[in-house]
Amino acid sequence: MTHLLKYYIAFSLGLTISAMAQAALPAATKHSLDLRIDHDHVVLNAAVKKAFNQLLDDYQSVIKIYLKNNDPDGAALLMKERNETTKLASRPIAGIPMIESGWTILFQSSNPLLWDIDCSNADSYSVRVERAPRDCKYLRIKRMDTGDFIIIPTNYQSVAGNSWHSITWFRGDKRINRQACNLGVVDEKHVVPDGNPFMAGEGNGHHSGWGFGESGSEEKQTWQWNSQQLDATVIEISVTSRELTSLEEAKMMKAE
Repeated sequence: MTHLLKYYIAFSLGLTISAMAQAALPAATKHSLDLRIDHDHVVLNAAVKKAFNQLLDDYQSVIKIYLKNNDPDGAALLMKERNETTKLASRPIAGIPMIESGWTILFQSSNPLLWDIDCSNADSYSVRVERAPRDCKYLRIKRMDTGDFIIIPTNYQSVAGNSWHSITWFRGDKRINRQACNLGVVDEKHVVPDGNPFMAGEGNGHHSGWGFGESGSEEKQTWQWNSQQLDATVIEISVTSRELTSLEEAKMMKAE
């Protein structure tokens, strides 16, 4: 694990130096370097996962030796330590984006306050928005309990803030009001009555959508999906620069 930590520190410094060096490069060269960095992100997370898996295998081997030597107390202590390690093994390194099938995952949590913060633990994962690809084309918001998702067209500037110019837009300003944080995809067509959960309030009424919002009647956080209120739910937000598959195209909300 010590060698892995050294590798991570060196890799992080490399990313910082690389970002500084890119400032004076042509656009085509920057894009090529961005692709290399995305690839390195995947390689690093794979190396970390492999190291964790090896550690868990070694735990299991030593636990068997304890049991074979009639030392159940020693085995129990090691099993507890292994279980704590297992919680960490399922999470990526904080600050290094997860990339799955071309989607850069920026957020995966039931706590919207963690949006745009580097965080990785047993319950939540998030990276700063500045780590999103500058040429991203689409944003996906997904329920982790059911796997249901929607996609909207986007760009880097919209992910980093608000995109009020369209009927369906992403609210990324993380506005906090009445003990609630607003974050997610808002649909201007989803007008909700006063007192109902909502994600954005404008002159023509309150609007809901997919993500996190206000209660409308109480001072508390709500979770919303297609304008319906949910129990506390882990929601994922990701972006991609690639073209969509036919299945993804079918889940895209058209901007108007």
